[in-house]
Amino acid sequence: MANGITMDRQKDIVYVADSLLKQLLIYKRDPVSNELTFQKAIETKMSMDNVKFDAATNKIYSGGVARTVDATKFHAPYDKHFPGAHSMIIEIDVSKEEV
Repeated sequence: MANGITMDRQKDIVYVADSLLKQLLIYKRDPVSNELTFQKAIETKMSMDNVKFDAATNKIYSGGVARTVDATKFHAPYDKHFPGAHSMIIEIDVSKEEV
């Protein structure tokens, strides 16, 4: 399930956060037709929530949720209510990825 999309500086690579598969999907974009061609998937081990490309660092940033089932039950922002439903920032250096 796509839960965030961003593009690189040149707008020729599209990154899609898939929260169910716990992956960052990478596509090449044809600038004329806008057609996307799947290149690869990067495992994140956490569900991604939104995604942003930082042109200054060539890194992708996303919110990460370890246990999405517990995260959907949050009524208060306290870990004491749902221990183990930890979240964090996911950082992926896409400059090292071959596409």
